[in-house]
Parts: sequence; structure tokens; C-alpha cells
Amino acid sequence: ATADLIDQDVASIDQNNQDPGAQDRGVSALPLMIALCNTMISLVDNSYFSRAWCAVEALLMQSLLSYGHHTHLEHCPAQPGAGKRGSRGRLVPSRRLGQLQDVATNDLKYAVTKPEDRTSIRFLARQAKLLEKI
Repeated sequence: ATADLIDQDVASIDQNNQDPGAQDRGVSALPLMIALCNTMISLVDNSYFSRAWCAVEALLMQSLLSYGHHTHLEHCPAQPGAGKRGSRGRLVPSRRLGQLQDVATNDLKYAVTKPEDRTSIRFLARQAKLLEKI
């Protein structure tokens, strides 16, 4: 039997835990948590890939696609007038590795709420490069 595991991004790194090092441990574990997921579904809107945390999480999954064991899908919202069939939007395969590879080197183009998060973003982007199959 196989187990279905769902990782909710909002719960991946506990933003409210003020214990010293708790958030750093969550950030360090993020590549492993994403690698353990067979499928990632990104809920994409017009600003999704301009937000640093969204971009780096997508980059981590995109880096794993080269192994052939993972799937990254984007949920695109329904367009006005899509009718009943398209009223929930659609899932499409995501292929954005080339677009996202500059997260580590050009991270200032990506929005963050807390400027101190940029160090974690750069760290995770470097981890994504290590995960990528050559």
C-alpha cells in the first residue's frame, strides 16, 4: 500500500515558533520535505513567481524533475467566461527551471516580507542547484 502525504506550505516553517533556531531548522529541512513529495501543486496567480519564497520552493521541485520521479503542477485560476467545465481552473505541468534559476544570484527581483529572509532564500536556491541532476 502507498501512503498519500500532503505537505501544506503554510505549515512547513512555523512562523510563530520563537524558539532559537526553530525557523532555521525548518528552512534547512525544506529541500528534504519537497524531495519527499511526489507532486507539488502551486496555486499560481499573477504575482506567484515574483515572490521569493514561492519562487525558491518551485525551484527546489523543478530541480528534482530531472530524475523523473516528481511532478510539479500549476493550478491556474479559471478565466472569466470559462463556463462550468473550467470554473475551477486547471492543472498544467510546470516547466520553469530556466526561469527560476536566478533566485540565488538575482534575488532582489523577488519580493520578500522580511528582508532578513534573503539569506535563507539564497541558501535554498544553492541547495536546489545541488539537487539538480547533471
